[in-house]
Amino acid sequence: MNGATKAIYLLLPVLACFTRLQAQHTSGSFSITGKVSGTKQDTLLFQRYSPGNLIIDTVLVENATFVYNGQVNEPEFTNVKFMGDNHPNNHEFYFFTEKGAYSLDINGNDISQSVVSGAATNQAYFTYQQENKPLLDEILSYTFAYLELEDKVTPGLSTQDTLAVLNGKIDSLNEILFRKDEDYIQHNHQHFFSLYVLSQDIKNGMDAETAARLFNGLDSSLQQSANGVSVKSVIDKSLQYAVGKKIPPLVLADANKQSRNIMTTIKQNKYTLIDLWASWCVPCRQEFPFLKEAYARYHPGGFDIYAISMDLFRNPWLKALKDLQLPWVNVISNNKLPRFYQVNAIPFNVLVNNKGVIIAKDLRGAKLDKKLRQLFQQ
Repeated sequence: MNGATKAIYLLLPVLACFTRLQAQHTSGSFSITGKVSGTKQDTLLFQRYSPGNLIIDTVLVENATFVYNGQVNEPEFTNVKFMGDNHPNNHEFYFFTEKGAYSLDINGNDISQSVVSGAATNQAYFTYQQENKPLLDEILSYTFAYLELEDKVTPGLSTQDTLAVLNGKIDSLNEILFRKDEDYIQHNHQHFFSLYVLSQDIKNGMDAETAARLFNGLDSSLQQSANGVSVKSVIDKSLQYAVGKKIPPLVLADANKQSRNIMTTIKQNKYTLIDLWASWCVPCRQEFPFLKEAYARYHPGGFDIYAISMDLFRNPWLKALKDLQLPWVNVISNNKLPRFYQVNAIPFNVLVNNKGVIIAKDLRGAKLDKKLRQLFQQ
């Protein structure tokens, strides 16, 4: 899904110079020796991420130095911060924990300005950031503006118009990022960092077809790694929603506990939006002014919405239906949905024709009206 209401990944610059990196044997032990300056904090908190796993370690600082040893199967994205320190400048420092011996100099005045030396994946990572700082900063600027506005307001078309403009700018900048990343990944198909770049681009909305092509061009050792298997799973999931795919059947109960067959709704209309949401999802509820406007305008001509709530309990969903007054088909998940409907993030939608074939997806904000206007003018 495109846009800022997805999880925000802040570490996505683009590399302009393409240095061919060699394949790595990534499994083994690591030893990080470090120095700490500018603070008397005596405990560091390391959080290491790998597919389906989070390792948290504390490391003591003695005489402004520390040593952190351990084992990794492949490079692990890591953040480090001072334990219990709430100083506004001491957020986190991000790097990769990888096999080998290298150094980490912690800047206690601003931990984000710390430095890792002597590790290949980190060298690629920080070069990647530095070379493209202007583009990354611009993406973050629009992203933070979007999130700040989204968090402070209730749904309304005037606000949604502003959010749509911001979202459009983020999408446009991400497209620039994706095109540059294609070149980077193709030139560095043997290096673990390329797999990381691809994984982040997928999370930020790269289309599944492009992601699949780039993944298939990676070295087989990367494809078969734990991170590779995880990325492949996400790509395969996204390919289900490609234009031209047909959705699977589904029957769920509405607010009156009456069964509502999704195929009945689809066959009775020219176009149907399948919308996944939940009563507790603020970005979902902020989409409803757009959905209501589209429904009022195009329903008489053959447009409908089949909205699937992902709520675990009926009462919050029923209250939301009463408060929001949604005029289309509303059903609630039975927690045993087919895999197609088990999405990773909401809001999520696909637009299908009267045969249940997907013709568009992620029609957020003004994108829905734009697509429907094209379809009904044909």
